[in-house]
Amino acid sequence: ATRAQALAWQGDIRMRQRDFRAALDRLTRAVKADPDSVNARLLRGRTLGELGRWKQAFNDFDAAVRLDPAFPFARAWRGRARMVSGDWSGALGDLRAALRREHNSAWILSWKGEAEFRLGRFRQAAEDLTKALEVHVRYGDAHLWRGAARFRLGELDAAESDLSEALRLQPFLPLALFYRGLIRAAGGRALEGENDLKAALASRALKTSDAAQARRTLAGLRSPAAPTPNAQAQAKRLSKEGRHEAAAEIYTRLLKRNPVSADALKLRAEAYRCLGRYDLALADRIAVTKHSNRKASPLTEQGEIRRRLWDFPGALKDARLALKLDPQCASAWVLRSECERALGLYPAALRSAARASACDPQWAWARVVLAKALSQKGDIEAALEETRRAEALGGEGYAWAWRGEILRKAKRPKPALEALSKAVSLQPTNAWVLALRGEARRELGDAAGCLADIQEAMRLDTHCSCAYDFIGAEPGEVRRDASRAWVYAWRGGIHRGAGRLNEARADLSHAVRLDPGAFWILAWRGELKLHEEDAGAALKDLDKALKLFPRYPQALLWKGQARLKSGEAGRALRDFGAALALDPNSVWAMIGQAACQERLGREAEAEILLTRARQLAPALFA
Repeated sequence: ATRAQALAWQGDIRMRQRDFRAALDRLTRAVKADPDSVNARLLRGRTLGELGRWKQAFNDFDAAVRLDPAFPFARAWRGRARMVSGDWSGALGDLRAALRREHNSAWILSWKGEAEFRLGRFRQAAEDLTKALEVHVRYGDAHLWRGAARFRLGELDAAESDLSEALRLQPFLPLALFYRGLIRAAGGRALEGENDLKAALASRALKTSDAAQARRTLAGLRSPAAPTPNAQAQAKRLSKEGRHEAAAEIYTRLLKRNPVSADALKLRAEAYRCLGRYDLALADRIAVTKHSNRKASPLTEQGEIRRRLWDFPGALKDARLALKLDPQCASAWVLRSECERALGLYPAALRSAARASACDPQWAWARVVLAKALSQKGDIEAALEETRRAEALGGEGYAWAWRGEILRKAKRPKPALEALSKAVSLQPTNAWVLALRGEARRELGDAAGCLADIQEAMRLDTHCSCAYDFIGAEPGEVRRDASRAWVYAWRGGIHRGAGRLNEARADLSHAVRLDPGAFWILAWRGELKLHEEDAGAALKDLDKALKLFPRYPQALLWKGQARLKSGEAGRALRDFGAALALDPNSVWAMIGQAACQERLGREAEAEILLTRARQLAPALFA
């Protein structure tokens, strides 16, 4: 029995590591050593399920139930196997029996809710799934099935909210995309509905009847109804509510009736800009310019979109064309200055910014652009004076933000922090201001405050959408500017998340060269090296990061993983322990410690840690 238990523990660890073949080998040996081991049967059944061998999995779950009819998890997993085979009534019986003993299990409640839904009991399904979410609010599958149940009950707003949350927690869930697509299509938001339904179909994971319904709905969307008389007002309201995709769809319908409507093209371009779809926004702006009768402002708006697409030469050409049409156009001078600054043409950028302010002395943003150009020239006091003038003209938020940037670049972190904190109070969702404040805090010794600001900035902006403004075409002065390290690191992190590892490595390494004392940048590069299976190099970066800020929980987790990959289970155990001391509820630290204990032959300690982790995050183990 002791040998069977040890093999079962080893199999459990391998299963957590998603090494299912090795897990199956150990668990099969455990069952042979002790055919009456409920735990070994249950774990082997779960492993077989992960391998798609659900009939064999059912046999193990069924044996576990016969060995211990009162064990709720054996009942629940047998119910899950019945669900996979389509035996919804039988599954419901097992799940009800499991809940009589384990009534607060989020994953069992969620499975029961799904079974109720499949049997057409939508109200009961919604109630079960609400209970599951009361236990574990970040359970993506529970949000999915409650959203589906609410959809069938006609509670469309609540359903869409649940489905969107499911997709936030587990991106690209096919069924969540399917149901949300149906809701959006029914609500007249054809473009949003079409995108969701196409993504759901592309997954090839929908059952035949759902896929057929998705195709029928898409066919209906391709012949949109004529826009209502107040369609433009409705679209503007949607844009104000942040529903830019729905607004863009209305403008598209308007443009089918009048393809040269300048108002609809401008408004759709703005909706696309807010969605970050700059290529589509540029196409609309070009169409506006084509029908503008040689006016300057459409060219400057077109150039601003080119700038966001990193096409600085093209944007500069637009600015120059606009100025030929109207030499007093302040917005064209601003665009020209920004492009010249991006391309490293600093004297020209300063002249253009000065012309913009002269053309419109009351425009606060022109003063901010002049401050940027003066700062790049090195005239810090004059730059700060321009931010004060911008503030007096009503541009308070950006005036404080750029004042903080200028002060930080001038190596005056204390007044920079004060200015950036003021800017954050005025613009709490401005991601780059938060990132800059984090860097100012780090430079003043507040590493914890730095990390909090950096993490919030990354949460608010997952595209590093400020990079084009801060580093432009990366002229030599910018590439050498240590104050820009955070931008390169942020962009590198975006590349890492998107799987562009070469670009991530280049940006993160350049950021480290610019600022070797930035602990979070070192840690990020260490994680990238860990991902690339270079544990030794990862450890060097993570050691440096933790010397600079020893209380960085994520860096401790990464260091533990690197040590474990290097075969240093004892030292990895200490790293995971340090992470756990900082966050006693860190499930990943517990799983890491369990893996170390298993490597060290301490199966009982490993099982205790995994049990604690299961209690804290049942969804991870479902």
